[in-house]
Amino acid sequence: PKVALPEARVEEFDLAVFVAPVWMGMVASPLRSCLASLGPRLRSYAFVSICGGSDGPGSNPALAKDLSKRTGSSPAAVLDLHIADLLPAEPKPTREMTSTYKLSEAEVRGLAEKAAAALRAAARDRA
Repeated sequence: PKVALPEARVEEFDLAVFVAPVWMGMVASPLRSCLASLGPRLRSYAFVSICGGSDGPGSNPALAKDLSKRTGSSPAAVLDLHIADLLPAEPKPTREMTSTYKLSEAEVRGLAEKAAAALRAAARDRA
């Protein structure tokens, strides 16, 4: 799949928010060239993703570094949400469990609210 570059003038945005999958601890490949193209024009950006997370908290430790490498600047915020956090602790969630899990509408709303709160906090910290 390809990601189309936005026609908007991203350099005018206070904060550009990218929402994309994380594959093997890095930004999913369809977004990589987009980030590289937009990077020099971004004033500030944040990244939001939901992944399996069966490896526990901090399962994507190099994500912020990967984003910085691709854009040329550090993200204002990185929110790496995990499906594993939505599952019971026992039995311990596996990759198979998280990869086949279907988010409910209520869970999607809850995750969106969590992301919005984190982005507002990041904006306050930058101000």
